[in-house]
Amino acid sequence: GDILTAYDGKVLRTLADLRKFSRGGISPKQGSEPPIGEKVSLAFFRGGKGSSIQVARGALGVETVSVVKGQGRARRPETRFEPDLAAIRPGGSWYQLRMSGQMVGFQRSAVAVDQGEVRLDSHTRLRAEQKDVDLRVRVVMGRGPDLPLRSLAMAASDTPILYLQKASGLMFGGAPREKTVAPLTVTIPERLASTWAIGALALTMPRKVGACRYFSALDEGEVAVRGRYELHCAAQERIVTASGPVQAFRYDATRFGVTTSRYWITADHRTVKVDFRGFTAELTTPEAAVAQLPAGLSPTLPPAFAPMPELKLPGSEFF
Repeated sequence: GDILTAYDGKVLRTLADLRKFSRGGISPKQGSEPPIGEKVSLAFFRGGKGSSIQVARGALGVETVSVVKGQGRARRPETRFEPDLAAIRPGGSWYQLRMSGQMVGFQRSAVAVDQGEVRLDSHTRLRAEQKDVDLRVRVVMGRGPDLPLRSLAMAASDTPILYLQKASGLMFGGAPREKTVAPLTVTIPERLASTWAIGALALTMPRKVGACRYFSALDEGEVAVRGRYELHCAAQERIVTASGPVQAFRYDATRFGVTTSRYWITADHRTVKVDFRGFTAELTTPEAAVAQLPAGLSPTLPPAFAPMPELKLPGSEFF
């Protein structure tokens, strides 16, 4: 792809620079914030040759990733294997949630499996950095090699925040926007996963260092498809969890060389630890998961797979 080097005459060293310059920032010439939409120069390298174009100040509408000169991003070969769907077992698991080593909350994860689909039900309660999170996520996937996403529902406390359902190669649904519900339509590729279900994909992979697969994932925050995800078994290592030391295989989910999450899975298909770039979830008992919670954080949850809050979208058969 193209390598961006300067924006409006200012050298780009980080993605933060690009965000700052494209959204405005103080202009030395004007002494005030330049207007969004004004024409500015964008310098870049393409095929080893430098060039520049005029663009409107603001979002570029392209996807960017940090790169370092002299450091390539080699693509691992994808491993041929038959996904082990039997590794996804029905039942419930409880996790302690920690941030910087401190207990901040807990998560209950439940799995239901039938002949045609896999359903994941996750409920997260945490309090950290002045945020009180009460998040429910329901993911329904086809019981096929790629666990294709069929529907996704998310709610904060009792308020629905997103619903999507697959039909004819598209995801249809809606999300609250101010006082109304905005309809959503997302074109999806064949190998699409929810970021909430990457751990399930890891479960179906071989317990073998070097195993690798590629897929696309739905960015639930932006409601957009992100491609070029890599999930590979990076190591077999001994780790310490809330339940004690254990030997596990570590699976790293990366995108353009940046690790987005990690999953430690035992040979008997238990996900004993997950790292979400700052937050860690460690498998434990229901009693230990809700012990020593931050003050004011309730341990009470509705039953697994309880009905999700409804999101009403007038004229849609999906709600």
